[in-house]
This record gives sequence, C-alpha cells and structure tokens, in this order.
Amino acid sequence: MKTFFEYVFYRIAKLNYNGKRAERASIAISACQGVIIINVLLFLGNYFFPNQRFNKNINFIIVLVIIFTLEYFNSKLYYRKYAEFHKRWRYESRTDKTFKMIGVILFVTAIWSLFLLNAYIIAK
Repeated sequence: MKTFFEYVFYRIAKLNYNGKRAERASIAISACQGVIIINVLLFLGNYFFPNQRFNKNINFIIVLVIIFTLEYFNSKLYYRKYAEFHKRWRYESRTDKTFKMIGVILFVTAIWSLFLLNAYIIAK
C-alpha cells in the first residue's frame, strides 16, 4: 500500500507542480487517507450506533486531528522524495503511465464518492 501512495504522491506532484514544491502533494495524500479513515469510522459508527447523533463540533475536531496528524507524518515521509520517485517511474511506458493514472483518478473519485454516500446515508 505504501508504494501505491508513493505513486499517487508522484503523479499528483508531477501533475500539479511538475516537480516544483512537490511536498505540497502530501496534502492531497493526507486528504485521501483521511477520507478513507473517516469513511470507515462513519460506517462503523452508523452500523454500531444507528440511532445515535453525535456532536458536530466533536466530529469536526476529530476530523481535523486525523487530517493534521496524517499530514504531519506524510510531510515527513515524502519530504524531498520527488527526485527518488521520478527516477523510479520516469521510464514508464506510455500505456503503463496511462493505466496507472486512470487508477489514481478512479481511486480518488471512489473514496470521495464513498464519503458522500456515507454522509447521505447518515443524514437520512
């Protein structure tokens, strides 16, 4: 899974920053990982406590703590790693690059769609 997120980091950094200020792509990785964790927590909370309403302020604080914690660790993990990832993936064939980029786009779309679906189900 680490290699997958490294590839997502590399592609987002290359797409958005073309390698300059690539560390900012760790924010996108943190957001994706945070949404995955929040999706799991929403699902488990709705499954085990279906009629329970939680305080919105506490939920917001929990989300912020999750996102900022992930961003702290990801910024340390991916600090100045763009060149290493560029060496690893710069000679990908065009078809590999295309399929992997489609995979990255589908991954990001799927986790945000699941988040919206969970929010819709809980709001009912």
